[in-house]
Amino acid sequence: MGSRVVAPPRSPDFLSFHRDFVQQRRAEVPPSQRLDGLVGVDTPDRPIAFFNHAGRMWGVDGDTHFEPLDLAASALLSDPGRDPFVLGETGTRWKLVLRDDLDALRVDRGARNAAYLYVYAPRTRS
Repeated sequence: MGSRVVAPPRSPDFLSFHRDFVQQRRAEVPPSQRLDGLVGVDTPDRPIAFFNHAGRMWGVDGDTHFEPLDLAASALLSDPGRDPFVLGETGTRWKLVLRDDLDALRVDRGARNAAYLYVYAPRTRS
């Protein structure tokens, strides 16, 4: 028998994604810093979950760390009218990055001052 491919979960918004997916992953992969529980492995362009935000469906790569997601969720809960993210871009996609004031709170930056927030959407609306 072949293995069954399971589609990554989709959440209606960021806070639902954080509550239903991120918190579950945290319980499944302790003491990992990453959603996928891996250490020292690059997993680019491999979304493990999706959420709707600002009119787009965003894919979250497995090498995203918990810390920036937690900061965004906390900020959104304390000030629901203020988006914790700003829109960035790569050569081919949109990306979400933390607002500067939230990014300044991060402790987990790694040796290369990495963002550890790998959330992308195609340039077309989805």
